[in-house]
Amino acid sequence: MKIGIIGAGAIGKTYGELFKRAGHEVMLSSRNPENIEAGNYQIGAVTQAAAFGEVIILAVNYRTVDSAIAQMTNHLDDKLVIDTTNPLYSDENGNLKQLIGENEVAGVIMQQKIPNARIAKAFTTLWTGYVEQYSNVLEPSLVMTYAVDEEKDEQVVRQLIEDSGLIPFKVGTVAESKSLDPGSPLWNVRLTPEQAFVKLHAFRTTAKA
Repeated sequence: MKIGIIGAGAIGKTYGELFKRAGHEVMLSSRNPENIEAGNYQIGAVTQAAAFGEVIILAVNYRTVDSAIAQMTNHLDDKLVIDTTNPLYSDENGNLKQLIGENEVAGVIMQQKIPNARIAKAFTTLWTGYVEQYSNVLEPSLVMTYAVDEEKDEQVVRQLIEDSGLIPFKVGTVAESKSLDPGSPLWNVRLTPEQAFVKLHAFRTTAKA
């Protein structure tokens, strides 16, 4: 499939290489495409990648999300957008701070920001260093959690996770995806499916308490 990746940081480049290796057509983009180092993918502007992709991977810094959306929104009608962003920033001391409220869900906020697209959450809970080290298409060992609403989109998300050498693990719909946000016990932790199930159950039990 044709995949347009918005953002040329670690997430965009890591998964761009993995998707290309799996046989997909990939275009990587940023605000300054001339600065992207050549790789096994096409390079273009944000609008070009959004128009190119049958599926869009949103992989920009959260503080630039609105700018990226403004550049690509005309090309997103009824497309699947896989949101990999985390609502975080680093303060002057290097500490990570949340950019959304404690009771807000990042995936739901993204649905509100891009109402003309179909939003899924994936590729957001695992450091790319882990992905590069443990990705194995033939014998995957690490879970990649995801959330999605529609069955047709779930098939695509699962396929891309498997093509990345990881094990798909669904946490629920986008509205149920708080467990994919920073601070969750599933976030940025190497997990097997069994471990992910236990942590998800504990997270939801605590949330209901």
